[in-house]
Amino acid sequence: MKSFHLGLCILLFCTCSHAEEFLGVPLMEGGQIIKKTDSSLEKEYSTSYRDILSYYEGAFKKDQDVSSRSYRNVTYIADLGRQPWDSIEISVIDKDRTKVVISKNSLVWALKNLVFPFAGVFVVLIVLYLATVISGVIFTRASKRN
Repeated sequence: MKSFHLGLCILLFCTCSHAEEFLGVPLMEGGQIIKKTDSSLEKEYSTSYRDILSYYEGAFKKDQDVSSRSYRNVTYIADLGRQPWDSIEISVIDKDRTKVVISKNSLVWALKNLVFPFAGVFVVLIVLYLATVISGVIFTRASKRN
């Protein structure tokens, strides 16, 4: 009986260790690779959007550094930690076809997530400053007339 359990453990370990992955992201079985580079993988599946979404939700269920945003026909899964991948985009092509795009962290990712929001804060502050200056000028002129 011990040898059966040991054999079962070895079989499960070998099965799990040979699972296909890209940048540390597990890939669902099947599908056709549309485009593959060092920094991204685009794969198309003849599977429903819900099946693929539940697969990736299950794969990252315990990872606290992963967040997802779902829209009508697309879901974005983003890593907020130190994984080599940046995002997974799961989108509907048609009823029974789904596209999965996995992308790696890059300079574009850094600009998108760090520099643009930082600059956006200053744009908002400048707009608020100009609005207060203009309203101050209007109130000052209005009070001088009275």
